[in-house]
Amino acid sequence: MEDAAYLAELASWLPGLLAAYQPDVVLYDAGVDVHQDDRLGYLSLSSDGLYARDHYVLNLCRESDIPVAAVIGGGYDRDITALATRHAQLHRAAADVLMM
Repeated sequence: MEDAAYLAELASWLPGLLAAYQPDVVLYDAGVDVHQDDRLGYLSLSSDGLYARDHYVLNLCRESDIPVAAVIGGGYDRDITALATRHAQLHRAAADVLMM
């Protein structure tokens, strides 16, 4: 599953789940094992797709007035710089959402 399909699936479920359950807080594990270059994951998100996913989740929670505790997770790559860059998508997305 690549970016567009993944993001469409996320958008089809997450708003309804947040509305139905009205959580006091969202615990968000922004795993990067969905990345196309991850050696153990089975999805094919690009780095832009990871950013779009994280931005969407964080922004939707912000618009819904739900606090988020987010952590990096997953990611299996021997190239530590590439892995750190994927994890950094979460921090960039959070900064961008806060600046909105």
